[in-house]
This record gives sequence, C-alpha cells and structure tokens, in this order.
Amino acid sequence: MRSSPSCNRIAASRLVKSCQSVRGKINNIDPETYRILEHTRALYAARLAICELNGAGTHIPNACLPVTFPPPQKKGIFGFSLKSETPVNGVDPVPVQLLESCLKSLESRPQWWTSYSNSRQNAFVICQAARTENEKEELLNLHRSVVEGSNKLNQGLQEALRTAAAESLHHRAFVSEISNMNARLVHDMEETRSHFKAMIEKAFYEIESRAVSIVNTVTSVLGRVQAGVTNLDKVLKRLQALDTSLKEFQLRAESLHKSQLQQSEAVEFQSRLQEKLQTSVQISQALLDKAAATAANLQAMIDETSARYKDTPALRPLFSTSFSWTFFGLLLSLIASHNVKFALAMLIISARKYQYPQLMSCN
Repeated sequence: MRSSPSCNRIAASRLVKSCQSVRGKINNIDPETYRILEHTRALYAARLAICELNGAGTHIPNACLPVTFPPPQKKGIFGFSLKSETPVNGVDPVPVQLLESCLKSLESRPQWWTSYSNSRQNAFVICQAARTENEKEELLNLHRSVVEGSNKLNQGLQEALRTAAAESLHHRAFVSEISNMNARLVHDMEETRSHFKAMIEKAFYEIESRAVSIVNTVTSVLGRVQAGVTNLDKVLKRLQALDTSLKEFQLRAESLHKSQLQQSEAVEFQSRLQEKLQTSVQISQALLDKAAATAANLQAMIDETSARYKDTPALRPLFSTSFSWTFFGLLLSLIASHNVKFALAMLIISARKYQYPQLMSCN
C-alpha cells in the first residue's frame, strides 16, 4: 500500500478503516453488518476504479464525482482544521443513491466495469484481511484483559491470603486472650462461689437464729392471744348473759309500761268515776239536806198533830207508835214511787233519829 499511488493508498486506507470499524465476526455476520460491508467494498471498488481512470487520463463520469475523495481540509492559522467531517463510526457517509448512480455510469463501458470488478475482488480480500487483523487485535486485547484480570485476581487472592493470615494471627491472639480471660473468669468465679457460699451459710445461720427468735416470740404472742381469746370468750358469755338480762329487762319494762298505761287508764277512769261519784254525792247530800229538812218539817207537823189529837181518847190509838210507823211507811212508799233517792234519804234520816234518840234529844 505504501508503494501504491496516493489515490489508491487513500482508498485502501479508507477501506481498512471502514472494515475495521464494522463489528461482528467473519463467520457469523448479521444482515445489517453484511449490508454495511457490501456498501464499503462497492464504495472502495468505485473509488479505486476512478483512481485508475484518473491515472490513465480517462474522463470520469459526472455521476461518480460525489463518490470521489473530498478535497483536503483547510487549516487555520495554527495548523488546525477548521471543520472536521470525519465520520464517527469510521464508515464513509456516502448515500446509497449516489453510489448506485455511479455504478450505473461505470456499467456503461466495459473497461470501467472491468476495473470496478477487479477492485471489488481486491476489496473483499483486503476487507477480510483487515477484519481478521482487527479480530486478532480484539483477541489480543481480550487476552490482555484476561491476563490483567488474572493478575488482579492473583493480587486480590494474595492480598486476601495476607489478610487471612493476619486475621488468623489476630484470631489466634484473640483465642489466646479469650482462654486467659476464661481462666481468670473461672478463678474469679471460684473465689466468688466460695465467698457467696460463706455469705449464704452465714445468712442461713442468722436467718435460722432469727427464725427461732421469731418462733419463740410468735409462740409467746399466740399464748397471750389464746389467753386474750379465753378472756374474750368469758366476756362474750357475760355480754350474752347481759344481753339476755337486758332483753328480759326490756320485756319487763315493756310489761311495766303496759301496766302503767293500764294503771294510768284505770286511774283516769277512777278519777272520772270519783268525779262522777263526788258529783252524785254532792247531789245526794243536797237531796239529803232537802229531805232532812222536809222530814224535819214533816216530823214537826206529825208531832204537832199528835200533840193536838193526843188528848182525844178516840183518836189516841191512831197516834200510837205502830200507827206512826205504818203511816211513815205508806208515806215513804208514796215518795219512793216518785223519787227513790229522796225516799232513801228520808229512811236514813228516820233511822238515825230513831236509832239515836238521845243524840237527837241532846241536839
């Protein structure tokens, strides 16, 4: 490629770049990759044919002018390009319509088409070689990445081994420290157990002593309580007897109250009777006084009549004692038929007078 003309060298370099930029394996190419490769080979063959025509001084078809290489980029003041039109993916951005138009123009002459066909076969070989080289480079890069990964993995494993060894040393030191701590802990636990055993024995002894003292105290208190219960039982019996006595006294008091009520009623009734009797006595006394006066008047009249007619012999038997009593009885019967009380009063007065004649005579 270095000994070839500049046009051919540029076309070949563009082909190599385009073929290398297309991803995918040679034996297993997807339709899109195959279409891009075919377009790249056709474009290279057309450009190479144009280079041959240009080198031979032959007229170039107008339809193939857009397919030719673009003019050199203008450089700025400091030698930098003002505008970069290099495709991003490495494939020449020539439309398919322009390429097909150029190919139709090349078909018009056998010489042009023969140059294009030879260039297309060379493009296939060059592209395949470029892709093989690209795949080798990719394999080398992959191998390099694998080696670097293996080295990193080895370094990681070595670091892990060193870390594990250090951790093992720390673990052994930790286990040793734990063993020492366990030994000290066992020793401390033995001392603590002995100390607690002595304390518990002492505490049990004190508890037993206090329990005995408490039992004695409780026994004494229970004895006192028993005595108090006995006394309370006696007091309870006395209270029951007192309650019985109080109930009997209450019954007696109720009976006495009833008797007093009855006696009060009797006294009240007796008072009323006494008042009535006193009234009757007063009335009787008045009647007696009246009857006594009447009887005295009547006696006076009888005595006067007797004195008048006593001197008459014929009428003397009429004024004898028996006749007087007969007449008095008739008169008393007549009065009793009208007023019994008055008749009774006259009878009492007459009895007094005749029973105590001397008293009457003295009066």
